[in-house]
Amino acid sequence: MAVDYGSEALKVSVVKAGRPPINIVINELSKRRTSAEVAFVNGDRLLGEEAAALKARYPDRVYGQARSLLGAIIPNDPQQLPTQLQALTYTVAPDKARGAAQITTHTGEDVLAEELVGSLLHYAKGITEKVSGGAAIVDCVIVVPSFFGQAQRQAMVDAAHLAGMGVLALVNSHAAAALQWGLDRDFENRTETVVLVDVGAGSTEAALVRYSSYAVKVGKETKSQNQLEVLDVAWDETAGVDAFDDLLIDHFASKFEAGQGAAGDISGSPRALAKLRKEVKRLKAVLSANSDARISVEELHGGKDFRSSISRADFEALAGPFFEKVAAPLSQLLQRNQLGPDQLGAVELLGGGSRIPGVKAALSSSISGRQLDTHMDADEAVALGAAMFAANLSTTFRLGKKFGMADGASYPIIFQLDSATPITDVPEDDEGSSASTSLDPKLLVPFMKRTPVRRVVHLPALTGNKVTFTLSHGLGPNGSIALAPGMAGPELGSWTISGLQDVVDRYNDTGRSSVHFRVDASGLISVEKAESVIERTEQVEVEEPILEASEAAAGNDTASDDPTDGLDSPENVTETAAAAAPPKTRKVLKPSKKTFRVPLTISGGFHTRSMSVEERKASKAKMAKFLQRDTDKRETAQAKNEFESYIISMQGQLGDESLDAVTNRKQRDSFAKQLQGAEDWLFMDGADEPASVFRDRFAKLKEVGEPMRFRASELKDRPAAVKAAEAFAELAGKSASSWKDAKPWLNATELQSFADQLETFKGWLAAKLKQQGKLSADKTAAVTSLEIKTQVEALRKPFTKLKNKKKPPPPPPPVANTTAANTTTKAGDHNATATEQPDTGEEHTKQDHDEL
Repeated sequence: MAVDYGSEALKVSVVKAGRPPINIVINELSKRRTSAEVAFVNGDRLLGEEAAALKARYPDRVYGQARSLLGAIIPNDPQQLPTQLQALTYTVAPDKARGAAQITTHTGEDVLAEELVGSLLHYAKGITEKVSGGAAIVDCVIVVPSFFGQAQRQAMVDAAHLAGMGVLALVNSHAAAALQWGLDRDFENRTETVVLVDVGAGSTEAALVRYSSYAVKVGKETKSQNQLEVLDVAWDETAGVDAFDDLLIDHFASKFEAGQGAAGDISGSPRALAKLRKEVKRLKAVLSANSDARISVEELHGGKDFRSSISRADFEALAGPFFEKVAAPLSQLLQRNQLGPDQLGAVELLGGGSRIPGVKAALSSSISGRQLDTHMDADEAVALGAAMFAANLSTTFRLGKKFGMADGASYPIIFQLDSATPITDVPEDDEGSSASTSLDPKLLVPFMKRTPVRRVVHLPALTGNKVTFTLSHGLGPNGSIALAPGMAGPELGSWTISGLQDVVDRYNDTGRSSVHFRVDASGLISVEKAESVIERTEQVEVEEPILEASEAAAGNDTASDDPTDGLDSPENVTETAAAAAPPKTRKVLKPSKKTFRVPLTISGGFHTRSMSVEERKASKAKMAKFLQRDTDKRETAQAKNEFESYIISMQGQLGDESLDAVTNRKQRDSFAKQLQGAEDWLFMDGADEPASVFRDRFAKLKEVGEPMRFRASELKDRPAAVKAAEAFAELAGKSASSWKDAKPWLNATELQSFADQLETFKGWLAAKLKQQGKLSADKTAAVTSLEIKTQVEALRKPFTKLKNKKKPPPPPPPVANTTAANTTTKAGDHNATATEQPDTGEEHTKQDHDEL
């Protein structure tokens, strides 16, 4: 599956066999979009739409924007939180182990950001498996924004592991959308440049994509295959349309306060702000299609209702500067690539914010009024493209139409040796050119470097036993250091390489040391290894043959003209045997070059580290506890609902004529009292009992109620079954009586066997009906309609077999014997006679011969 995990909602797509192979997954409410929120209320964990429904009542217990918490280093002082986290309706604190983001529920339970996101990913896994017929989801692709850095990407992978899935890759949202855009187009012998603009709830991204084709060999044929390459990306992680919600909330909060005075200040009321935000989101959608919209909030604050309205013109005036902010990434992208609007094949809009007229106008203005393109589903294109990317990565599926895709690194990465590192020479970099000074920073991964990629940094000759280096974010395309959200500074991490002196002591040479890095398809950089390569030339003793003087001279002789030269003749047998003897050898010293790769020890890591094995194990145990709690809650709710429904149903049936007819007053009064007691217990002492208790009490009620219901149903069903059985027995008896004459080919034994079975059935039915006639309606039945139907079916099988048995075909006519076996004819005797047959004492008729 693929998950488009946004800041506000998630959309899930699944790849499976069939038509169409890729589908958007609907949730339990038949929605194609699920709120990305988790709630902890009264000890229960709620996910998706269930959590979102409680946001107005419990704004501090519903945790949205969890994606923004991934990889963030949380300060102890809430006032120093990153800007994008300051508007959260709940409190975020650092965990003790890593300083990572965690929340504390109202019950005092600490929950990490990875556990919040992992809960939603596990929910997505569950609804996907449900629509896939129970097929297990093992691996997935997750969509992330292009501005996600190392810490955020690693945290997302950790969250997926907590959800019980492997991650085939993290795919940038612009790459997934670009794949979806190009799938149905043909770029053979042409190139097209397209800009994709994604205006989401929390951010705005723009990507420059080039489409083309290349030749591939398929068997003996050469075919054209489409491909895309992401050339550049620009973004503003704070320019999401949720900012419009904040503007409108401030606008209407001021209006409410103006009408209510000091008592109307809702800035300190999370519940009032949550109510207002819910209505503002609805109003924003209405304004996208209408010139004005009204807002109405019941009991907004202090028991006071609030009603107001706003026109689209006033809204656009209010949000004017922000429209320019949304359009900025598109302008930056075109400016630094020196592209004009007429050089673009399309400017495709994506994201829910792309429907806002003011956003469209601002984007169109930034490209000189050119019309914007909307060829794809703005909400689902990314999820569908990610699913195609997942199918391409998986070995399970074979794509009918392949599409090449190349994306790049969103951040440049700098390699820097520690300034105190002792060196003896100036190194050569991995491109083969010497650096100006040996401690100069090295551009390890340039901006938009195609990934995945491996890089090797060759270190200078070092004199100490240890060397320290750092990885940092470098200068972005705008000339300033590009930092991922939540980072306080450019440095990503620090590592120490040790063991260099051991190499010197062992080989008397440091050799050429290098550090190997890898950037995978998810954009995650890792330090793979460090090693020293030692090349040594040694004198090695080898054996070589000693040539005799005659042999050496023979080597210079010319070829003989004798045609028998070289043949084994008696004269040269002795010489041949001598030549076959082992040659004489001697030991000599020759130079031999050997290469030794000595692994070095690497310690350290990223400042924002991923979860350790122990931490992941503890979080999985916590997630399992959440899941068990959810399962228990669901089973309890189901058992309680079934128990309550049965009580209500039976209370209604006790006054029904059908039930009265099969019960006496004592039975009814006793059961009515039992039902009333169960109902009182259900809503009082038993309200918080587990599912097992409800099931036990339900079973006890059914022990009394179900026999009553059964007798009532039998009162109607048994006479009909008896009537049908008697009709069949009569029909079967008449048919069997006629078969002796009508079907003489039937076996007499089979006919008699069926007649016996029929009589046995009639006797059984008569006896059962006689017993039933002696019982009152409130007693257990002597015979049930099901028993009667079962006996009829057992009789129907042999009846149908005999009825359908066809007349056998007549035997073939006898073949005349034209040759007498023992006939002899004498020469010239025209009155030959047949030889006599031996007399066996038996007479054979024509019929006997036919049968034989």
